[in-house]
Formats: sequence, C-alpha cells, structure tokens
Amino acid sequence: MGLRAVDLHEVHPQFTSPGAAENKILKLQDVGLYYKKQAIVEHINLSAGIGEIIGVVGHNGAGKTTLSRTLCGLHKEASGQFLWNEKPQDRKERLHRSYMVMQDVNFELFADSVEAECSFGIRNPDKSLIETTMDSLGLLPYRTHHPNTLSGGQKQRVAVAVSMICGKELLVFDEPTSGLDFDSMEQVALLIQKLSVMGKVIFVVTHDYEFVCRTCSRVLHIDHGEQCDDFPLVPDNEENLKKLFSI
Repeated sequence: MGLRAVDLHEVHPQFTSPGAAENKILKLQDVGLYYKKQAIVEHINLSAGIGEIIGVVGHNGAGKTTLSRTLCGLHKEASGQFLWNEKPQDRKERLHRSYMVMQDVNFELFADSVEAECSFGIRNPDKSLIETTMDSLGLLPYRTHHPNTLSGGQKQRVAVAVSMICGKELLVFDEPTSGLDFDSMEQVALLIQKLSVMGKVIFVVTHDYEFVCRTCSRVLHIDHGEQCDDFPLVPDNEENLKKLFSI
C-alpha cells in the first residue's frame, strides 16, 4: 500500500500543460446556480478547452458539487448561458453530452455484471466498442463480475467505461480520491490523464492537494457564493494553490 506524503510542503504541482487552452469548446457566461430560488453561486464566467483538467476547489457547501451537477444537466435551477462550440446548450443537451462520476459510484451502477453495465440502457450496443473499452481500462478480467464485488477504483473505471461507450465529451468527477492511499490515487490520476489525451473536457471536484498537483492543469476556486479565482497551474501560481489548501 503506497503512503501519502507526510509533509504537503514537499508536494509540488507537476505543471501539466494546459493542453488545448486556445481551443475553448465550453463556455459559461454569467451563470447562476440556485436552490429553491435561493442563490448558491452567481456570476460564473469560465471557458474550458479540449483536454483540460480543471480542479474545482473550495470549502464544503461552497457550491462545487452543484456547479458540477449543473454542467452535466442534473441540476435544474440555473441562469446564464452554457455554450458548447459557440452553440447554446439547454439542460437536456448538457445531460446528453456529459457524464458525472459520483463520489459514491454505487448510485450509478445498475446491472449484474461489468459487461452488462457497459451496455445498460443502450439501444443496439456496439459489442466491439464495449470489448475495446473494457480492455483499455483493464476491465476484461472482470467482465462477468457483479459491480458490487469490485473495488472502489474498479467501480470508477466501470463508470468511466460507460461514459466512453456513450461518447460523452464532458466528464465530471466528484471527490474521486476521497480516502484513497497513494497507489490508488495515482491510478485515478493516470486514468483522468488518459481521458484528457482522448480529448475529453474534465472537471474534478476535490479537497486533495496532492491529487491536484499530480493531475490538474487549472484550478477553479469557488467560495462564499462566487467564483473567487481561476488560474492555470504554472510555476508562478504554486503559492496561490498552497494558500487555497492552507499549506
């Protein structure tokens, strides 16, 4: 079992290239998020390019998960404009384009085997695509296993496999490394980096400084009902990142 860093002062961002930062395919313009007509976060303005991995950070209750659910079309109460490739996207269109890997993946696994999960709810599933996707994520040895018998990391990979088979372009991970040791955290980091190379737009809600340093190309800070900061992980911003995590 790999151990996490004892001293986070010794952990430094890997300064991953922001990727296709010039090719901004997703844009949010003056977006507000509400619950029972009460504002949660307002005046969100951001854009994201193909392959970017954006860490969403902030205190508990700041609105991070609500933003994530709204990006995926799972939260209804929102205002402002959501654009994909300069075209406005309503909630149903966002729901069709995106996929959210929840903190408790058990809530989105329904079938009685990994292979069945990968075709669940899909009309005329492409068996070749399912086979290739399971193979690329190391899931072929578990194809007949019930998802409930898998480890947390393996369940995450099943959820990611479903997103790939369904052709989702925007992926959101909610606290994907909560409670994981170093080796498991590194596996999640490598998986998300692989999705980035495939051209997915990725948001990661997290409180994990070590994971952000290993994975993200940008950080979006949400707190006190507003978008507080949005910066690329480059050397000049390392101190900003440490302040956000009180390091």
